Amino acid sequence: MKNSKKEKTTFILFTAVTLCSALLFLVCFIALALTRYPSPDTLSYEACTFVKYQDKNLTKSEEYSVYVEEYDEPLKIDTVVYSKVSKEALSKLEAGDTVTISLVKKNFLFVCAMSYNQTSILSYEDYVAEHNATNRVGMIVTACLILALFCPLVINLVYYIKTGRNLPKI
Repeated sequence: MKNSKKEKTTFILFTAVTLCSALLFLVCFIALALTRYPSPDTLSYEACTFVKYQDKNLTKSEEYSVYVEEYDEPLKIDTVVYSKVSKEALSKLEAGDTVTISLVKKNFLFVCAMSYNQTSILSYEDYVAEHNATNRVGMIVTACLILALFCPLVINLVYYIKTGRNLPKI
């Protein structure tokens, strides 16, 4: 059975788009799988003078912005670890208190550990555990998306080889 030019074009376009999408999700999956965090003993900590903090939960973005004298921009405690922050300890801080922090530098300065007078506000262990849990969920979602793309691709390929046509549209 001879394939029409429209069927071939549709088949090639469908295959190309599906493979490119699957490749994008595969890259995301690999990036999540390869994400590693430094061991706690390799972190650098610094003492900073606390100015204030803002809870951005009111704007539907669950994060804290922590202001310290040593940095012009606010330090972010991100959405992923928002629930692990000791709100009680953070709210007891007063301007001028010296806090010990460790930062991750990305687009913003993210706090990965913070304490005051031996009281943990955010522990590095919680930071890593929450980020690893989020990465696992991301890996599961991207793996499902890859499978969801490959199943119709394989089914369409088999159907196309047997009939010379693409799967009928639903």
